[in-house]
Amino acid sequence: RLSMRLNTLSYLLSTANSLSPHPRIVISGGTHGNEYTGVWVLQRLQLRSAELAEQHPSIAIETLFANPPAHAANRRFIDDDLNRQFSAATLADTTASSFEAGRAKAIAADMGPKGAAADAAVCIDMHTTTANMGCTVIVSSYSTLALRAAAFVHTHWDDADEASPPLPLRVMVEECSQCEAAHLASVARHGIEIEVG
Repeated sequence: RLSMRLNTLSYLLSTANSLSPHPRIVISGGTHGNEYTGVWVLQRLQLRSAELAEQHPSIAIETLFANPPAHAANRRFIDDDLNRQFSAATLADTTASSFEAGRAKAIAADMGPKGAAADAAVCIDMHTTTANMGCTVIVSSYSTLALRAAAFVHTHWDDADEASPPLPLRVMVEECSQCEAAHLASVARHGIEIEVG
């Protein structure tokens, strides 16, 4: 399935190429400290960074290890769920003092400002789930690019690896505005979450 993930990443990157000159693509993992899939993907992408830069020279590809202290502690979070800290209202809350509230503000300052003017064109946030949801792509209704990417992955999923039986793929569409969306990927202009479990 790694080849499918990388082919999907290539498709998303080529699609993002049409967003603006040299769009910034952020691949994040470790948003929840006890989820290892995203951290593993980040490590593999870092090993292939030169290859990806050569294949996609007009795109800035970055990795983001979202919550290193929680990962080091093998805990979902330190104080609060990081992936619930990114709504516009929560980011604007100056009274929030948890580690994750501060981390969310730092991530949003780097990738944002949240919304259509965000510096990051696309964020793909990788997760592991303990729920029996198999492989799931989660997108929000406000992002046409994310909806198209999810449709592409769903259409080509069974073609991914002839050597092993295909795992089911689910696509979930969250109905909300970008302002209301509280997950990390929503800071970028277009966000996609991938759950593996």
